[in-house]
Amino acid sequence: MQAEEKSHPTAPWLGSSDGSVLLRHVMEHAAVGIAFAEPDGRFVHANPAFCGMLGHGPGECTALTIGGVVPHDARGEVAEQLRRLALGEIEGWCTERLWPRRHGDAFWGRMSVSMVRYDGKDHPPDLVVQLEDIDRQKLAEAASARNETRMNYALESAGQGVWDYDLNTREMFYSRMWRLMRGFGPEEAVDSALDVWLARVHPDDRERIRDIVRRQDSGELDYNAFEYRERTRDGRWIWILSRGKPVEWNPDGSPARIIGTDTDITRLKEEEARHAREAGETFRRNLEKLQQAHDAAEAAQRLASSLARHDALTGLPNRRVFSEVLDKAIARAGRGANPHAVLIIDLDRFKPVNDIHGHAAGDVVLCEVANRLKGLVRGSDSVARLGGDEFGIVLDCSTATKAPGEAAIRLAERVIEAVGRPIAYGGRTLGVGASIGIAICPTDGGDADTMLHAADMAMYRAKQEGRGTYRFFQRSMEAELRAQAALEDDVRRAVANGEIEPHYQPLIRLSENSLTGFEILARWKHPTRGDVPPDVFIPVVERLGLIADLTYALLRRACREAKDWPPEITIALNVSPFHLDDPLLPVKFLSILSETEFPPRRLEIEVTENAVTHNLEAAQQAVKTLQDLGIKISLDDFGTGYSNLSHLRQFRFDKIKIDRSFVQSMETDAGNATLVHSILDLAKNLGLPTVAEGIEHIEALRRIVAGGGEFGQGFYFAKAMPAEGVEAMLRTIAAEHDELNKRPGAA
Repeated sequence: MQAEEKSHPTAPWLGSSDGSVLLRHVMEHAAVGIAFAEPDGRFVHANPAFCGMLGHGPGECTALTIGGVVPHDARGEVAEQLRRLALGEIEGWCTERLWPRRHGDAFWGRMSVSMVRYDGKDHPPDLVVQLEDIDRQKLAEAASARNETRMNYALESAGQGVWDYDLNTREMFYSRMWRLMRGFGPEEAVDSALDVWLARVHPDDRERIRDIVRRQDSGELDYNAFEYRERTRDGRWIWILSRGKPVEWNPDGSPARIIGTDTDITRLKEEEARHAREAGETFRRNLEKLQQAHDAAEAAQRLASSLARHDALTGLPNRRVFSEVLDKAIARAGRGANPHAVLIIDLDRFKPVNDIHGHAAGDVVLCEVANRLKGLVRGSDSVARLGGDEFGIVLDCSTATKAPGEAAIRLAERVIEAVGRPIAYGGRTLGVGASIGIAICPTDGGDADTMLHAADMAMYRAKQEGRGTYRFFQRSMEAELRAQAALEDDVRRAVANGEIEPHYQPLIRLSENSLTGFEILARWKHPTRGDVPPDVFIPVVERLGLIADLTYALLRRACREAKDWPPEITIALNVSPFHLDDPLLPVKFLSILSETEFPPRRLEIEVTENAVTHNLEAAQQAVKTLQDLGIKISLDDFGTGYSNLSHLRQFRFDKIKIDRSFVQSMETDAGNATLVHSILDLAKNLGLPTVAEGIEHIEALRRIVAGGGEFGQGFYFAKAMPAEGVEAMLRTIAAEHDELNKRPGAA
C-alpha cells in the first residue's frame, strides 16, 4: 500500500536523498500509525497503519484533519493543544481515548502530536502525529482491574482488610476495610513507619509483634499469622488476626514485597473471654459446693465418676450403673435375701415423634418420661436410661407384702399409665406408650447380663402382642425371639431390595359387572420361607419403622406398571396412621406421581377409621390436600373403628369400603347382615359410593347388589395378581369387547 501525500517539497521526508528514502521506507512499514500534518491540523501524509486504524484507504486521510478524526467531545481540547503547539507553549501532546473508525466501530488508541521545525524560513513546521492501537492493553488492564475489584470485594465482604508492603520503597497500601476497622478515612494519609504502628499496638503485645515483623521482613518466615491488640482512632482496643506472605523477592533472596490481610476478631475474643468467665464462674460455684464436704481433688474425681455413670440428657444412671446395681441385687438374692424384679421399658411410637417433630421433640419426650419414672420408684429401687428410648428399673421386693411378680405387675401398670399420658411440646401434644418386659431374680438368671437378656425378650414379646402392655420372661421366648430376629432381618432386606411387590385385586362395578380398578396389596415371596402372609410381615415392617419406605416403594412401582393400562382403570393404596401424621405426605405422593407421570385422578388412597381419628387435625389437613391434588380418598374397613357421622361430613370421603368381616358373615350373623344394609342405606343418603370387600360367593354378591351396593371386590371375582396377570385380564376383556362388537346388531 502506498501512503498518500500532498505536495510539500520542502519537507525532508519527501526528498530523494538516501536518508529520506530510508525514512519513507521505515514509515511505510511501521506498525505504529504515523502521519504528518500542517500546523492547522490538515494531514499531508499518512502511512498505511495510520489509515488502516481509522478505517480509511489510500488517498482518503489527506482530506481529513486532526480535529476531524478525534471524537466530537475532544475537538475543543485538540484545537487548544494545536494552538499551544503553534505558539511554542508546549513541545508535544499525548492523549489516550476511544477513537472512532470510519465505519462506526471504535478502538482504544494513544495519539502523540509534536511540532517539527526545520532550519530556514522556507521550511514551514510540520506536525508529526503517531497513533498506536492499545486495545489489547486496555482490555488486559480492565480484566486486571475487574479481578482486583472482585478479590477486594470478596475479602472485604468477609471482613478482611488488605495491606501491601514494598520493602524496598517502604510504600504501604491499605484497603478500605483495613482503614475502616481502625477509624482511618478512605483517602487519609497513614504513617506506615514501624514505630508509629507499634505505638498503636497494646504494650503487652508490642515486643512479640516487633520480633515477628523482624523475622517476616528478613525472610525467616515463609508465612505468618498472629493475633494482637491495636488501639483505634476513637481509643478502643480491637483484636486483629494478621496474616502475611512474601510474594516478590530481591536478587539476594530477601523479600521485596509482602501482601497480607487483617481480620477484626474482637467479637470472637470477647466471646472467648465471656465463655472463659462463665466457665470460671461455673467452676467457682461448683468448687464452693464441693468444698463444703471434700477438698477440690476429691470433688473433681467424684464429678468425673458421676459424668461417666449418668446419662447426659436425662440425668438418670446409665447402663453401666444399672448393671452394677443389678449384680448387687443378684448377690443379695443368692444369699437368701428377698428377690428382685427387673423391668425393661421400651417406648412405643417414639420413632414417629423423632421423624415428624424432630430430635428436639424426642429429647423432650425422653426427659419427661425419665421424670415420670423417677416419680414412680422408691428410694430402694433403681431407674436408669439404658440407651435410645429404653429404660430399666430394678425393683426391690424385700419390703413387698406380696410375691415379686405381683409387685412387678403393679409397678408395670403404673408405668404404662404414666408414660401414656400426653406430653406438651411447642403448643402440640405428643403421645408415646410403653411396652415392658419383666424378669425375676434369681429365678430367671444368675447374673446381670442374663437377667437383662431375659427382660429384653419379654419386652419384645409385649411389643409383638399389641404394645402398651407387659410380659414376664418365659423359657420358650428365647427360641421365638431368635426366629423373630431372623424374620426382622429378612424383612429389612426385603424392603431395601424391593422384594415385597405390589399385587392387584380387581374392583368391580356390580351393576355392569365391569372392571373399574385395582387395590394394591403387598406380597412377599421369600426364597426359603415361600409366600409370607401379609399379616405376618406387615406388623414387622411397622415395628421396624419401615412402613413409609415400603408404602412409597409399592406406590412408585404400581404407578409405573399401571401407567399404560386403560385410562379409566384406577389403583388404590392403603396408608397407615403414621402417614397421615406426616405433613409432607402430599408432597411425597405428588413427587412419585410426577416422577412416574401417573395422573392423580387415577389414584385412590384408602384410610382406616382408626387412622383418621388417631390425629384428627393432621388427618383432615392431609386428606384435603390430597383431594385438592385430584387424588380420591376412601374410608376403608368402615364399621370396625371409632368414626362417626360428623367425621364423614368433615372429611368428605369419595367412597366408603365395608369391612370384609361383615360381608363374609352376612349369611350366618343376622346382626352383621343388618349392619351391612344400614351402612349401604347410610352411604346412599350421604351420596357416597360403597365398596363391599371380601365377596367370596354368589349369595354374598346377591345380598350386596340387593342392598344397593355399587362396587365389590373379593375372591369371587379374582384374587390379587401380579402386573402380568392384570395385563392378561385386560387383554381378555378387550378381546371379549371386540367379539361383542362383531356380533350382528352390535352398535
